[in-house]
Amino acid sequence: MTKVIHLITGLGLGGAEIMLTKLVGSLGPDSGHSVISMTGSGVLGERINVLGVPLYNLGMSRGFPDPRAALKLYRLLKQLQPDVLVTWLYHADLLGLAVGRVAGVPAICWNIRCSQMDMSRYSMLAKVMPKMLARLSPLPDACIVNSWAGRAFHERLGYTPKRWEFIPNGFELDKFCPNPQAGRAFRQEIGVAANKLLIGLPARVDPQKDHDTFIAAASIIAKARADIDFVLIGSGTSKQDTDFIRKFQGAGIEKRSHFLGPRTDMDKIYSALDLVTLSSSFGEGFPNILGEAMSTGVPCVATDVGDSALIIGETGRTVAPGDVEGLAAAWLDVLGSDMDDLKIKARVHINDYYSIEKIVLQYTNLLADIYNNSRRPRVVD
Repeated sequence: MTKVIHLITGLGLGGAEIMLTKLVGSLGPDSGHSVISMTGSGVLGERINVLGVPLYNLGMSRGFPDPRAALKLYRLLKQLQPDVLVTWLYHADLLGLAVGRVAGVPAICWNIRCSQMDMSRYSMLAKVMPKMLARLSPLPDACIVNSWAGRAFHERLGYTPKRWEFIPNGFELDKFCPNPQAGRAFRQEIGVAANKLLIGLPARVDPQKDHDTFIAAASIIAKARADIDFVLIGSGTSKQDTDFIRKFQGAGIEKRSHFLGPRTDMDKIYSALDLVTLSSSFGEGFPNILGEAMSTGVPCVATDVGDSALIIGETGRTVAPGDVEGLAAAWLDVLGSDMDDLKIKARVHINDYYSIEKIVLQYTNLLADIYNNSRRPRVVD
């Protein structure tokens, strides 16, 4: 059994954090896998604790380097003696590589979760980090990517790892499955009639997610169809987020929109939706929401960012980023199609290519191979 530690920046409700939680949860508490969060436990940390998977925190504050955290990580690595250290997201890549090498970890693997990022929208540290890591990329034993778009982007940045490995996100089809009863209960919760069509956007408010394009497309749809409402889920989308709500008021669609904020019951919410959409303008690698929705039998329309087109396949539609009219037309196109057929195709597509069982097996085999390669003597010509 390969002993693995996963180091991640935090355990909030993000795509990388969710995938890590699913991975260690599927492997179980006796798998030899542990998790270290650089910051706090977050919502998903509680879930990892319930699963019985060992979890440790370095107690860092976001945006502030802390030498004490590096020392704590060093002590944990010396104590736990992992065969492989897997780092998730940029800051963990940097810290894990530096401390892991000093601590003598046999193999270190970076796990890259994004693609084309518009760094002009973020802090100076965020802009510098990928370029710094590109210079260091020959040092880890492997780089895992969850999207082909993510690999291509990082190669353009100058990443030259010893080894690239592609492992997409995986989905729990027993959890994310059609549940009409839960769908009806959710509609009652938000006060929506059964004959209304619901388009959902599960995405935190962030420049990457481009809610402005969604709002503009929703405004077009609202004028053409009185039977469609919109559901917003994610950090920054609650009724208390007044700046966000004002955008919907300005577009004249506030009364047709339902603002939920962060939710942890997405498996139930998807069953109430007729269509799930993603309006991102950049940065997506492998969006979890598409796989979750399709697992539940909900067709998807997304902008062609990251591997969205590959994930959706023939079960929905993709449009160019920022194409407001194209997005609105794609929504209407899918809603006017044979929805029962698309629902079946969506779930079958995820089962065939992205079930969590298939993805966990890929991780297990890869990490064992990386560790075994790290122990082989190097051949000198």
